[in-house]
Amino acid sequence: MIVLSNAMPKSGSTLLANYQEQLLEMTGQQSGQDALKRAFGGRYVAEPRLTALIRLLGINFLSGTVVVKNHWELTALLKSFVKLGVVKVTMNFRDPRDVILSALDHGRRSRAKGVKTGEFTEYHSVVDSIPFVKKLVSVFIAWSDYSPVHLIKYEDLISEPVTELKKMAAFLEWEVSEDQVRSVVQHQRTVRKEALNFNKGTTQRWKVEMTDDEVAQTTKAFEPFLTQMDYEISI
Repeated sequence: MIVLSNAMPKSGSTLLANYQEQLLEMTGQQSGQDALKRAFGGRYVAEPRLTALIRLLGINFLSGTVVVKNHWELTALLKSFVKLGVVKVTMNFRDPRDVILSALDHGRRSRAKGVKTGEFTEYHSVVDSIPFVKKLVSVFIAWSDYSPVHLIKYEDLISEPVTELKKMAAFLEWEVSEDQVRSVVQHQRTVRKEALNFNKGTTQRWKVEMTDDEVAQTTKAFEPFLTQMDYEISI
């Protein structure tokens, strides 16, 4: 199997991929994760080019199940890829207002470390970040309308990780016990605070950290999507 661990950026994608990698080990099935990392320099694959997808199929066939972290848009090529029968997609999402705050945090840390481009360094304010995050939301909406995808709400993953991971394991048809799931959750709690790309791990930050004007502008920008994503529109 090829697990496409897709996500809106800053919605717990690294945390979920960590969970998935550990749970894969516990299933006892053959894992191609080491082969994946050798081939791509890690588990993250930036773009779903045809050559990359063919390589993933080869790794899966020769080495076993892989978890591929990504932030891909839904395309006709990916739809065909999923229809092959060896691919399953999970999709993480988060309140876009909190995505903005998390991206700004990441950008500040990156700039402090001397990073000049990428790593969200180009975003300096809530309002300036709105167009970027609107694009991320549009990508998510397209995936959410695509039925073979298992959606995972960041807020639920943080508040009820065992429940959410059990649902995900059922979708992936991975046989893992609740005790195994709990052990994975506990392990991640002990290591994730040190990660650069795991910020505060909290929810509804926008209610506390945004100004009234920022709340008004972001809520107006995302209002068409918030209900569809199951988020409240106002404080």
